[in-house]
Amino acid sequence: MENYKTWFKDKDDYKIKSKLIRDHFQKILKGDSVLVLNYEKKGMPGYIGGNVLMEMAMAFWHKKPIYILNPVSGNAPLKEEIFGMRPIFLNGDITKIS
Repeated sequence: MENYKTWFKDKDDYKIKSKLIRDHFQKILKGDSVLVLNYEKKGMPGYIGGNVLMEMAMAFWHKKPIYILNPVSGNAPLKEEIFGMRPIFLNGDITKIS
């Protein structure tokens, strides 16, 4: 992570982070849906962090289906917002994507 998250050491590099966010948003606009690959992270099964939540919000705003691969942890801090976007939970089975 330290190799590319240079903004942690040099705040002027947040322009790189901004570009990455904009690039992801452009991909969401071009796509038909969003697939969230929410594997365990930081000891939390089905982890979804801030960046993914922003991407989900972009898809939600543009009325694109949001698929989430794994269940979200019951104690996930962003659970209310995640469920509010009415995603389709795949429970590990990507063949459920229509």
